[in-house]
Amino acid sequence: MVSAVHEPRGAPGASTSAATGEEIERGEVVDAYCPFCSALVAEQVELPWPQTPRRCRSCERWIGPRRAVEAPLADAHCPHCRSLVAAGVGLPWPPAPRRCRSCERWIGRNRAAEAPQPRLHSLTTHTKRLQPRHARARRESPPPQPEHEVRAPARARRKPKPSDTGTWASIRLYEVTLKACERVLGADHPHTLAARHDVAAAYAAAEDFATAIPLYEETLAKRAAVIGPDHPDTRASRRELASARESAATTADERIDGARLLDTARSLTERARVRAPTIATDARDRLAHARDRGRSTLALLPAAATVSQAAAALPLPRRRRRDVEAKPPRTLLGRVVHLLAVLMVALGALVVTDAFVTLFWQEPITALIAAGNRGEVNHQLDAMLKAAQAQQARQQLTRQMIARDAAALDLQTPDGHALGRIRIPRIGISFTFVQGEDEGALERGPGHYPQTPLPGASGHWTVGIAGHRTTFLAPFRNIDQLRRGDRIFLTMPYARFTYVVERTIIVLPTNHTIFAAVGYNRLALSACNPPFSAAQRIIVYAHQTRMAPLVSVESHRRIRHSAVERLWKGVLA
Repeated sequence: MVSAVHEPRGAPGASTSAATGEEIERGEVVDAYCPFCSALVAEQVELPWPQTPRRCRSCERWIGPRRAVEAPLADAHCPHCRSLVAAGVGLPWPPAPRRCRSCERWIGRNRAAEAPQPRLHSLTTHTKRLQPRHARARRESPPPQPEHEVRAPARARRKPKPSDTGTWASIRLYEVTLKACERVLGADHPHTLAARHDVAAAYAAAEDFATAIPLYEETLAKRAAVIGPDHPDTRASRRELASARESAATTADERIDGARLLDTARSLTERARVRAPTIATDARDRLAHARDRGRSTLALLPAAATVSQAAAALPLPRRRRRDVEAKPPRTLLGRVVHLLAVLMVALGALVVTDAFVTLFWQEPITALIAAGNRGEVNHQLDAMLKAAQAQQARQQLTRQMIARDAAALDLQTPDGHALGRIRIPRIGISFTFVQGEDEGALERGPGHYPQTPLPGASGHWTVGIAGHRTTFLAPFRNIDQLRRGDRIFLTMPYARFTYVVERTIIVLPTNHTIFAAVGYNRLALSACNPPFSAAQRIIVYAHQTRMAPLVSVESHRRIRHSAVERLWKGVLA
């Protein structure tokens, strides 16, 4: 590509034009253009210009000294394929012949085009565009087969008749194409002959054989004279001419047969009005026979209408009862088959209905089953809820009863008197513990701290029990062997309690916080530590996990009522 900007060369008094590549003598007055945007920068100035850098007002870019060009720049296009060859060059271009990269053709000196020009279509292309698609497809189809082969009948080879509007519009379009070809190409040109052949084919499709046959003959004669009698187009014209003549003869025969059939139907109708009704039946048979012979439907319509009117005017004979054949009675197998058929139809209807209801709602059969089971499940749930409420009520009453008995036993039991039994399977002990934690009480067994409530008291408390490790049977000798998770059982006169060991601590004897409440029921076992010394105390904590009354609520009520009755009997006595 030739550069758009050229430095001055040759003599000092000459410069080079960027547009044409020719030298310009210094002092020649021309218009200066921007080498970047091709905008006019200065009018009637001497090139080279400018002498000092100058900014273009259009693109705001600086034009170097002597960089302005004589003519505006443009894009150069190939005159053959209209593709872009060079961008931003001065026209005319090129200064020397150059080959196009797209079409590989040579572009002569100063032959590049400024803009791509639309290619002018030839008359042949224009006429092909005007012709219908089926005409072009017929022309582009492969050569026809030899004439000696067996051909289909004329009616089978004839094209389907289009609507009147489309047919005559195509004929007018073919005639316009034919006139244009005759005026531009001449009457004997192959394209003109092809256009005349298309006009004849259009008239043949419209069943205007009086016009189509002369056009076919004229086309055949000219093709035989111009391109030869053995050319495929000449054979096609000869074949189309024969088909048109055969179709014309067939159409004429159909019209004649249709007219004869119409006259026959009319005469039969007149005779049917005065003679027996069988004449109308004869007319119908003849009409059906003519239809079976392949007559034209358009030609048979008037005759069919006349016969239908005649048949409608005749009185229909009454059917006698004896002429109606009685149906034979059904056999047992027939009845069974009929019953099975009815059942299958009903079953199919039920299946379709079930599918329809399932699609738009839900499956009805399983819905009914689930509705029946739902009532039973609801009753079961109600019974469970009532039983749970009753059990909760009994448990609440049991807690109240145990709390009342625990408080009464704590107040009524003196020091040294038995309270209950403690059993620890881990260390293998089972002792009866007493009330009190002084020396006299501990000589009888483990002792309950009076400042702590008994198990089962109302609220959350810590129950304290003390025992010796070396004397008086040493009930808590191996208390230090208890581990987390070991169980401790307390049996009271009113209930049984189960505790689980949670931790073990060592404290001083002066620590009085070991029995503080912690928000849940727990047990604290206290003993001296180490053995044979009272310097420290070992404390084992266990939380309560279960509480079970010794007697049921009903039994407790009966015992209380019997005790009250005995009391009243003693008072009254």
